[in-house]
Amino acid sequence: MASLPHVVQLNTELGSFGLVVVGAHSQKATNEQVKSISRSHGVNFTVTEGATVQGGNDFNGIPHVMVFDHTGKCVYRGSPAEAERFARLALGKALAAKLEGTSSKSVTSLLDSLKKGTSPATVLQRALSLSKGSDKDTAEPAKELVAQLTDAGEKMIGDIEKMRSSDPVDAFPRALRLSQDLKGTPQGNKANEIVTELKKDKTVVQEVKARPILEGIHVVDEALQEALGKDDPKSKEFHKAQAGPLKQLQTAIKKMKTTYPEAPSTKEALEIAEKYGLLVK
Repeated sequence: MASLPHVVQLNTELGSFGLVVVGAHSQKATNEQVKSISRSHGVNFTVTEGATVQGGNDFNGIPHVMVFDHTGKCVYRGSPAEAERFARLALGKALAAKLEGTSSKSVTSLLDSLKKGTSPATVLQRALSLSKGSDKDTAEPAKELVAQLTDAGEKMIGDIEKMRSSDPVDAFPRALRLSQDLKGTPQGNKANEIVTELKKDKTVVQEVKARPILEGIHVVDEALQEALGKDDPKSKEFHKAQAGPLKQLQTAIKKMKTTYPEAPSTKEALEIAEKYGLLVK
């Protein structure tokens, strides 16, 4: 649980440039419990009920992370604390691989930065600047580097376009992140256009603001469920013993109902209130 926020941040930073994160849940829990825990920790990557990796079942410690490079080779196994460095290095090498051997010293310097784990977003802005220069020997390979750095974003734009009608709430943060990461590129401009359009949807705007509150509610709900045991969540005894956390829930859910009545997160929050018999009028 302690490692999840770090993985979330890594995915937030590098997802636009090709990093793919998959979490495999391997302990006993219902789907709803897994979803609840994931939401309460802000998980923004795919979580499966289990995963099998050939030759990868020879460990007992949890959490256990495997990092694979663009060739499919496992370059790290072990604690999440060390995995971040290897993920950055692997992604940087993957992004630099196609431009190895360029004659431009400036672009070579950027490739070296990528291979050392420098943020692709930082390198992209430097490459964009070089691509607009008058020196063709530098500008041309810089343009190729920009194309390489925006390739994953180009594919993500297509996915976001498909999500606009089916799931605009999830499409919004993805488009917003792309617009920031790929600023100054056609892909970044397209993402910004999507963000502008989605901001016109009242439900989307409310949900974006309501979701962080719901994540906090899930944290309190999780703690209450652990304290609940076999007791009735609506019983006087339970409400007396957990008066503080229940009051915290009630206040947060009232705020959501009043401020973001049309948000899907508010509907979920009201279902949590009902579970404990809380009045949120």
